[in-house]
Amino acid sequence: MLEEQNYQIKQMHKHVKKYLLSWFPSLPSYQRFNKRLNDWEELFPLLLSRVIQSADLTMTDTGTSLGDSMPIIVASAKRGNIAKTAPEYCNKGCCASKDTYYYGVKLHTLAFRRPDHLPLPQQVIISQASTHDLTVMRPYLQNQPGQHFVLDKAYCDQALAQYMEEILFAQLLTPNKKQKGQTEQAADRLWNTMISHVRQPIESLFSWIEQKTSIQSAAKVRSNQGLKLHLFGKLTAAMIAFVFPCFNY
Repeated sequence: MLEEQNYQIKQMHKHVKKYLLSWFPSLPSYQRFNKRLNDWEELFPLLLSRVIQSADLTMTDTGTSLGDSMPIIVASAKRGNIAKTAPEYCNKGCCASKDTYYYGVKLHTLAFRRPDHLPLPQQVIISQASTHDLTVMRPYLQNQPGQHFVLDKAYCDQALAQYMEEILFAQLLTPNKKQKGQTEQAADRLWNTMISHVRQPIESLFSWIEQKTSIQSAAKVRSNQGLKLHLFGKLTAAMIAFVFPCFNY
């Protein structure tokens, strides 16, 4: 039995065996089922893309994108200096929102705004934990003409915002950063509150994905292959439930 198998995969196998066996009459044993998932890890990013492309865009504002990142923790701060799991993807970084260090990766997401609903993911990128959010997203932001991006303070870059506005006719909307020793003005507070309100659904999307899949905890991952399966397998399962309500669980 491979080390990267986890509780969620076992529960999925049990669920299929108990309730959906007529759909999968050739369902293999759990051990073979788990091995197949690991052998097929390259297929999940493609399946994830196809599932997202199948979404109904009727209620979607495809001109406005919300963005954020979330930590995927392979090892806690205590083990961060000695952890060597999935070195091709992982390293030690800091989660600013939680004020904690960890060993792992970041999951970056841009999603189309959908008023009164969770946003629809359009771009999913994995980076090492130490990589700055703007570094990851800059190449994408520089190639999206006419798009409005509502992001957090990590993406503040006046030169980039000016380039996007003048060359791409796009907008990079972020909170105003207060300089050291500077008093925050009422206009800045109002602007920052508005940006926070518009961005709130992307945080809700991450919370929903975590609730459905426990994706942030990757402590049982032991290889590059296992990490990709953990990330894209769970994201695919979550997006199937997101895009096709009949599969919501």
